[in-house]
Formats: sequence, C-alpha cells, structure tokens
Amino acid sequence: MSFLALAVVAAATFVTSFISGILGMAGGMILMGILIALLPVATAMLLHGITQFAANGWRTWMLRGSVRWRVFRGYAIGSIAAFVFFGMVQIVVSKPMALIMLGAMPFLALMLPSKWHLNVERRWHSEACGAVCMALALVAGVSGPVLDVFFIRSKMGRHAVVASKASTQSLTHLLKIVYFGEMLASGNAGDGALDRRGHDRSRLHRHHALEARARENRRLGVSQLDALDDDERGRGVPG
Repeated sequence: MSFLALAVVAAATFVTSFISGILGMAGGMILMGILIALLPVATAMLLHGITQFAANGWRTWMLRGSVRWRVFRGYAIGSIAAFVFFGMVQIVVSKPMALIMLGAMPFLALMLPSKWHLNVERRWHSEACGAVCMALALVAGVSGPVLDVFFIRSKMGRHAVVASKASTQSLTHLLKIVYFGEMLASGNAGDGALDRRGHDRSRLHRHHALEARARENRRLGVSQLDALDDDERGRGVPG
C-alpha cells in the first residue's frame, strides 16, 4: 500500500468512525467502498474487519450497560451458522461483484417486505438477522442497511440501539477477520498469501495504527451521541 493510499485509508477511518459513533450506521459502508477501490477484495475485507472490530468492540465496551444481550445471543446463533456454511464453500467474490453488492445494499434493505414486521426483539428475528447479515458481510463487506431494518421497529432507546448494533457488528467483523485471514494466509483468496511479498510486519503495524485511530474516534462519536435525544438522532433509516 503506497503512502498516499495509506493516508486516504487513515483519513477515511477517522471520519467514518466518528460518523458511526454518532449514528450507529453508514461509516463502515463508506470505508468498505474506499478499501475495495484501493485494495484486492480479500485484503480489503480483512483490513475493514480489523478496523471495524476495533471500533465496534470499543463502542460496545463503552456502552456495555446498554447492550441487549438476548438480542446478541440470537444474532450470534444465526451469524455463526452462516459463517460455518461459508467456511465450507470458501467463497470470495470478485471486485466488481463486491462493489455491485455494496452499492445495492441500501436497495436490498428497502426491498424487504414491510409485512414481515422485522424486529430484532421478536422471537427468531435476531437469529435470521444474524444469518443474513453475516452472509452479506462476507460477500459485500458490510450489512448495516439490512441490520438497520431489524432494529428500526424495536422499542429500544438510542443508547441500547447503538450498543446492541455495535455488539452484533463486533461479532460479524471478528468472524470476517477469521474467514479472510485464513484465506489470505493459505493463499486461497485470489490475492495471494499474506507473506507473498514479505510485507507482514508492515501491514500489521498499519492495522494497529488504524485500530487505535478507529477506537479514539468512535469514543468521540459516542460523546456526541450523548448530546442527542432520540428525536434528533432517530434509529437510522437505511438508504
């Protein structure tokens, strides 16, 4: 990764983490688009997973008292089931397909029938949410707009929504790191193995720097969240 590309990624991480800290949405999707444009798909997925896991994990810790753990448990069941399936078939989409899926994500969310009354607090809905969002994360890198559909009808307050979404996304990105990390390490991702050009240590240092930047800016975003009321913030209608 050139110095210019690294600077762009660092700036994008700063801005998108702050956005997600306030709204609980959108930041990861913007960052994913930038990474796919600059990097091979599997490498972009791995780097995105690392930065977003750090950011969402830190936000989950800061708002841990507001997390709805029943929702998280259901989401975990669905996401792990999808992860196991993808692990068996070993899918890595092409860059054009990843970009198409990323661009179509808001429209996929709008296409979900309202008559289904999707609500992450309803029985089996959190499991379905986990399975769908994990699959989308492994294909397009993100699943935020679809995740929002499951949360928008919930009765949770703003802190519970942001905290619970952060906990589910932490799990999603952790599994994404495992999935693409194993593929890159084994050279089965189409990008080549992680040590193909001997840049392991350099990449690791960059990842650590981006993690730290993401955590700090997510903390700033949460502080801004505290200043908003539910009417000002809403729950993030996808689009």
